[in-house]
Amino acid sequence: MVRAIQDQYYDQTKDMPREECVAFHREKARSLHGSLQGENPESFNCFTMIFAADKSGPVKWVVAVLSILVLTPALSQEATAQRDDAIYFELAGNGGVFSVNYDRAIVGGVRGRFGFSYFPGFITAPQALWFPATLNYVVGNGTHHLEVGAGPIVRYLVEQDCCTDRGLAESFYTATVAYRYENAGGFLFRIGLTPLYTFPLGNKDRAHWTPSGGISVGYAF
Repeated sequence: MVRAIQDQYYDQTKDMPREECVAFHREKARSLHGSLQGENPESFNCFTMIFAADKSGPVKWVVAVLSILVLTPALSQEATAQRDDAIYFELAGNGGVFSVNYDRAIVGGVRGRFGFSYFPGFITAPQALWFPATLNYVVGNGTHHLEVGAGPIVRYLVEQDCCTDRGLAESFYTATVAYRYENAGGFLFRIGLTPLYTFPLGNKDRAHWTPSGGISVGYAF
């Protein structure tokens, strides 16, 4: 059966001028595109036989290039469909040292993110729980995106220091400018800038920006 299909396509193309041969294979590529969309399920097997049927080497490369050009939009359509939900782990970034985060699509490219982080304390900084909550906007096509956003980081001190009691403490404010990679399989990767803004209540003179960045790995579903 396979041999018969090979001979059939070879007989159809062997005497064609190069332009007609290319057009022939382009049409087969479009048929394959249709099979991926569920329009013509039988065209896939026919098209895959072209590579074996073509006995002229250069034409094989033309077919390969045309296949990529035609199939890329079809395959990327699945990749561009971002998942509604995502869970990811972030090193540094909006959550301080290390955070676990849940990310949810709201409308269009707008997404909400809520995280949890434990800060173990450092020099004069007491141990604390951090809760970053940001509203982000994701733009881009395919698997590559730009993510920008901002929001507060609520802190809860779990130990008392010389200046602050246990309980809710002054919040930080944070921004995000990050590269976001999300493939069709759900793998999620983020890396970017996450500056922190401290605005102590009752002491505006201590307000300041702190440069920060973070890297995340997770799963979108």
